[in-house]
Amino acid sequence: MYGKGGFPMNLKSSFLRWKNLAQNTGNSTAQFMLAIFYSTGLGGVSINPGLAHTYLNVASLQGNSRAQLMLAHRYMNGIETSTDCIEAVNLYSTVTRKSVDYYYSGPHLGRNIPKQLAYIYHNNNGIYGVQTDRKSKTSKKETKKEVISTIEYYKFKAGKGDIDAHLRLANLYQYGGSFVKIDYDMSYKYMTQAANLIFNPGTITIKNPTLEKVSLASMLCELLGKAYLNGNGVDKDYIEAMKWFKAGTAYKSGPCCNALGYMYHEGLGVDVDFKKGTEFFKKAADLLDSNGFVNFGLTLYNSNPSLASEYFTKAMVSGNFRGYFYGSELHKQSGNTKIMCKTLTLYYRAVAYGADWEYSLTPEIDRAIQNKVDSALLIYNIIAAEMGYKAGIANSAYLLEKYNQKLEKDPSNFLDFLQFKNPEKLAAIYWTRAANMNVPDARVKQGDYYYYGKGVEKDESKAASAYLIASETEGNALAMWNLAYMYEFGIGVKRDFHMAKRWYDQSSEYLKSGTLAAGISMARLAVNYYIAKISGENVGSGPLFMAPPPKSHNPLNQDKIAPKKKKNINNDNADDKKDGFNLHGKENAQENDGSNFEANTNGLEDNEVFAKVLLSDYHIIIALCLLLGYLVLIRNRRAARNEENNERPA
Repeated sequence: MYGKGGFPMNLKSSFLRWKNLAQNTGNSTAQFMLAIFYSTGLGGVSINPGLAHTYLNVASLQGNSRAQLMLAHRYMNGIETSTDCIEAVNLYSTVTRKSVDYYYSGPHLGRNIPKQLAYIYHNNNGIYGVQTDRKSKTSKKETKKEVISTIEYYKFKAGKGDIDAHLRLANLYQYGGSFVKIDYDMSYKYMTQAANLIFNPGTITIKNPTLEKVSLASMLCELLGKAYLNGNGVDKDYIEAMKWFKAGTAYKSGPCCNALGYMYHEGLGVDVDFKKGTEFFKKAADLLDSNGFVNFGLTLYNSNPSLASEYFTKAMVSGNFRGYFYGSELHKQSGNTKIMCKTLTLYYRAVAYGADWEYSLTPEIDRAIQNKVDSALLIYNIIAAEMGYKAGIANSAYLLEKYNQKLEKDPSNFLDFLQFKNPEKLAAIYWTRAANMNVPDARVKQGDYYYYGKGVEKDESKAASAYLIASETEGNALAMWNLAYMYEFGIGVKRDFHMAKRWYDQSSEYLKSGTLAAGISMARLAVNYYIAKISGENVGSGPLFMAPPPKSHNPLNQDKIAPKKKKNINNDNADDKKDGFNLHGKENAQENDGSNFEANTNGLEDNEVFAKVLLSDYHIIIALCLLLGYLVLIRNRRAARNEENNERPA
């Protein structure tokens, strides 16, 4: 299926083999994969929502976590099925309980959180390849050479006796990172060297204590305590672990207090003492340690559920996945599922997509990126998207768009291993889902697809609605420019020069790098405005360029400007449901900021008209353009006269 082991990718053959395995053995993985084929049309398979749902149900009943996640995601958003929040909560609860159990099955104090699925396009300057607003996340992927250079720098500083460099290296080798494998021996080496620099020989008292040294000592005690507790880079020694954790408590280390509470509760190196363990959990919570919040909350789970809930909530604020899980379970057991259903799905999703050790696709996606296998990369992301991963949905839309571009550019020389029947429609689906999950720039892409009719029926009014939402809720400068353009030419909205000017102003205000484009557009707007005015067209009341552009105006507080037709860009229509696609299901409506996709029909009145004409950059640009046009006109007339003179007989 993925073209591994020297075998060529053959999705049709893969589909038949999965089908044979599912029918003959009832294998849950095979059933899940059939659901993927039938729901996306992968490999040219005819889309069949009914069969996809059937296979998902059967795989889910067998305990397949990926199938349970995909089914929960569909019930939550009404994708090819009726919305059922309660069923979604039950499925998410089942998956997350397995994740929590897996967390506890690892080393003492639990497993490290797995690497999260990343947005592929962040390393390519975003979805559009350029920054579209001030909040756009763009980054350059760190190369192996740069990582090695950074490590060598810290090693150099460590060689000069820098304590912070020692701890950074110890932490890096303890948990691993980009191009750096976990190396417990190296980690322990830097810990011991740091200990020799911080503490007096043979003691745990700090040499010449300073505020910085106390902070570094607290971190070191935690690292050394964990190393001895789990035997990482050194022989397991509970007594030595307790020594370092106790030292950390003297330096007000929340993690060390939590670790001591754990050791007393589990009887590691000491007799079991729940009372003392609980006291240390309480100290950890008082020191704002997220695991301390959870563990102290668990001691109150049965005796004082209300107070336990408060501590779980504090853990949620810190991003602790166990806080989300136990807080959700507490509400669920109290019979509040129906009342808090949407909130519970959000909480459970935080666990399901964060603590995904057993079913994560991140390792496979990373390998596909490393090996530059584009087809496999797209398949893995589509599976992640169908399971409800936010990054998987955005990545799939982005990769499908690139796939379509290659297919359209040179179809005769493009090896189409994936054989989608309608890849453009699938891309439109994923852009819409990503937009409804508040992925930056995705709403603008949704507008583009409606504007050009890519994968959906062309609808300029819906495009304007999408741009309006992106402008108002995200402050997206590109969406503002697009909306201004549509107002300037009356595309999908009633022509309004004043609104066009306002959105051009906002575009340049929100993204300074777009000032030139906005300035040129304003010059064109001026020409169109005066042409329309001279020709007798209604250009609105009030002069167009009398008022200066608004400064630091927040479009979130601006009255909504409606397209000329009220359309909900997330409602399905008959065309969108052809071939079994549910184009707009209520994808993560609870993650949306509540924006109504039907734009308000109330127009925005421009009340800030000043009598005084103020010179601005826009005025200069417009004047220069008009002057240039006048000079070109004069030049053409003179050239015409010269030709006439030359043609006259002497």
